[in-house]
Amino acid sequence: MKSATITEAKNGLSALIDRVRAGESIVITDRGIPVAVLEPATRLMEPGERLAKLERGGLIRRPRNPNGMLKLLETAKERGKPAECRSAGARGESVVMFWDTSAIVPMLTVETTSHAIASLLATDPGVIAWWGTPVECVSALARLERQALVTREESAAAFARLEAASSSWQEIEPGERVRQIAMRLVRTHPLRGADAFQLAAAIVAADGEPRSLTFVTLDPRLALAASREGFPVLEPN
Repeated sequence: MKSATITEAKNGLSALIDRVRAGESIVITDRGIPVAVLEPATRLMEPGERLAKLERGGLIRRPRNPNGMLKLLETAKERGKPAECRSAGARGESVVMFWDTSAIVPMLTVETTSHAIASLLATDPGVIAWWGTPVECVSALARLERQALVTREESAAAFARLEAASSSWQEIEPGERVRQIAMRLVRTHPLRGADAFQLAAAIVAADGEPRSLTFVTLDPRLALAASREGFPVLEPN
């Protein structure tokens, strides 16, 4: 790898950029000590390219029923009251979103954020979720049922919506890569195990480019951790 001093970089930046554009990497040194590297920028993959790569690697399951989310969207728009979506990071140009369980439950039952979630869902061409999300959704819905916060009919309708949603989203599969990332995350951030798996799945889905994938959550702690990992974060509220 070629090197240049800070003075050489200041005086000949255009020439160095031309070399980098041609594929070279150049180490910038200060009194002989490396302090920075000029290297070619990597092109961000289009969402479709990245998803195809993840599918080839067995890391993601494509939708079983791509139209299932349309029915869910129709009913979700009638739930709750209008609300705003606030960002916990720069949104960039992301168009594909990873949805945490906390953001999916309002699709299924009446909550104050349901209208905002429905509006956001309408802009997302392909929901990505974690393999364990259906279990967490069932747990949340069963808790509402036990606490008599929903009727039996409302509960049955919510479970039917979950079935439609889970068949239509793209799902990050469990595996050693997700587990290793989750183990790092619980040491780095104050997260519960289940939340660490959610964020680990998003990291796998982003394939090393977190700024290219928006993370949707209603959990402030998870939102902060996702933002610190480099994701644009949306918190509908």
